[in-house]
Amino acid sequence: MDVEGYPGLVVHGPLLILVMLELLRRRQPERPARSVSYRLLKPVFCGERLLVCGGPEGAGATAAMRVASHCEDAHARAEVGFD
Repeated sequence: MDVEGYPGLVVHGPLLILVMLELLRRRQPERPARSVSYRLLKPVFCGERLLVCGGPEGAGATAAMRVASHCEDAHARAEVGFD
């Protein structure tokens, strides 16, 4: 926090990916994810409230996911592929 000027502890980015995958697993447990491609965009800080959004697109072969907060539309994005 002192070196980089962040307002708090930074959440480990790959945890955001796990949260997105968990939402898909809960919504569609019969469709396991086979691939995931993600991009971390902005840091998330401990204590921030987050919203995980997204779901299947088009024919349902992929899902577009994102993690948002009150100050950012997307902290992380992911594309998840199914069988």
